[in-house]
Amino acid sequence: MDFSKLLGLQSLLSGGKKQIAPQETEVIQEEVNMPPPLKKPPIPEVEIEDVSAYREHLIEKEGKRNEAYKPTKKEDEPWTVGYGHTGPEVIEGMVITDDKAYEYLDEDILKRLPAIRTEFPDFDLYPESVRVPMLGSWYRGGLGAWDDTRGFIKEGEWDKAADAILDNNEYREALTQKGRDKGMRGLVSRFEEFSDALRRHGEKVQGNATGGMV
Repeated sequence: MDFSKLLGLQSLLSGGKKQIAPQETEVIQEEVNMPPPLKKPPIPEVEIEDVSAYREHLIEKEGKRNEAYKPTKKEDEPWTVGYGHTGPEVIEGMVITDDKAYEYLDEDILKRLPAIRTEFPDFDLYPESVRVPMLGSWYRGGLGAWDDTRGFIKEGEWDKAADAILDNNEYREALTQKGRDKGMRGLVSRFEEFSDALRRHGEKVQGNATGGMV
């Protein structure tokens, strides 16, 4: 055997390894020096307003119906479902679950709160005893039509606002047999409770030493 050739082959192989090694080292070094992945910023939590007081009030006043119905026999009465929910999606024969009724109720409350706050900038300064029946009246569409009531509330004329609540044709009709036949009987207590809430708040404001809103 020619040992000189064997030694030459080993030398060649060793030289080849020396050429490969630096390349492997460079690749490893490049991977080590790669920048860390970017971290996504945390998603801010959305604060959900507590509407439980409004919800409880409307559950009591509206009652729940899982099948679409018309609350009164008035000609223009819209189809209603759940806790007084109306809209183009509510049609005759529609049936919803209890969970959907609660979902509609919260959606309707959260939809109306911005509107009533726009109309009454001091809304959140009123006590809950006033805000709850006020939202309840706005919910069923009554307060928006009572220009005198709205003006008196904004001016802090609570007794006049309480009187104006009961000085409207809908309330007067609800007191009659014709109104009862139309299914308007339940409106009487809602009008009177809201009127009483305004009057009691007025008495409290008058009794306050500073005369400010409480």
